Amino acid sequence: GLLGRLKRVEGLKVKTIKRAIALAQNLFGGEIEEEIEDLSGKRIIGTIEKVQLIGKNDKEIEIEAKIDTGAHSTSIDKDLAMQLGYSDVIDYFDKIEKPKDITRQTGRKIMENLRKKYLENHRDLEDIDIIYSPSGITIRPKVILSYVMDKRRVVSKSNIVRRTDLKYPMIIGRRDLNRFMVEIK
Repeated sequence: GLLGRLKRVEGLKVKTIKRAIALAQNLFGGEIEEEIEDLSGKRIIGTIEKVQLIGKNDKEIEIEAKIDTGAHSTSIDKDLAMQLGYSDVIDYFDKIEKPKDITRQTGRKIMENLRKKYLENHRDLEDIDIIYSPSGITIRPKVILSYVMDKRRVVSKSNIVRRTDLKYPMIIGRRDLNRFMVEIK
């Protein structure tokens, strides 16, 4: 914690800024991070990470993804999903008649009905989910998506949504973060 770090440097006198930076890096830098990773078995990641997506067609695409501990599941942009070989899932899902007026009370029943009716008819459609977010309630298809983040392979049930107006084409939700610790800066 902060108190322990402050005690470590209390009374130190440093002659130059360059030496102070080197000292800080040695005392609080990568070594401590590596120790934490060794003890916890979890990799430390930031709030923005490079991700190597592996498509259904074995096509690999590297992107920057936002780590979103407030989101339950991972979401990828619809255009990105098409590049990764999921256009048939998107086409199939777009043809499904979806109710417009969804509330939290009716959401579970609607989701169950959609799952019964449509999941068995398409092999790559892993699930159908209703997402409740500040921007509204949406019904989204879910697919199995593989990606590598910080040298670890993750197999995710990711939902597909239009994210073209957003800065990152992918958010990684907490369901996929159990092997990672997120460093908030």
